[in-house]
Amino acid sequence: MLDANDLLKGKDYDSLSDTYIVFICTFDLFGMGYHKYSFKNICMENNSILLNDGAERLFLNTEGTRDDVDAELKKFLDFVKGREVEPDNFLKQLKQAVEEAKTVETWRDEYMTFNEIERRGFLQGEAIGEAKGKAEYISIIKEMVSNGQISEDTASLIISNFSKPSLENEQN
Repeated sequence: MLDANDLLKGKDYDSLSDTYIVFICTFDLFGMGYHKYSFKNICMENNSILLNDGAERLFLNTEGTRDDVDAELKKFLDFVKGREVEPDNFLKQLKQAVEEAKTVETWRDEYMTFNEIERRGFLQGEAIGEAKGKAEYISIIKEMVSNGQISEDTASLIISNFSKPSLENEQN
């Protein structure tokens, strides 16, 4: 909790430090071509009322096309994207910190664990999507039988061929 550590019991809400939440994206999340999208809390019923809580969310985008940020931020975003840039002091330090972080065993283990969780989730989603697709396909075939468009024998043949693993899957 960002604010809880900042706000001691009995202190005013106004004493909170400004908080910046930064997302660095390698794609344009909002599709408007900006390198930087900035958001502050605003009343949805009356957008002239700002919360003024000092919280700001920044979405940095490596794929921006507008001339909307300074050269240093643009260079940083190009560096993040893996584009060739002439590194300044900050980027040299950042590159060194990234390389050091990659060698730390606990970080590497956590990163690998996250990647494995992500991979398993993808595979599970893929299997669910495939099962739904097969069920819908079979439902269509059955509907075609009930409408008299194909015979039950043809439907059985189609469904049995559809349920067999493809040659591509057998080779992998």
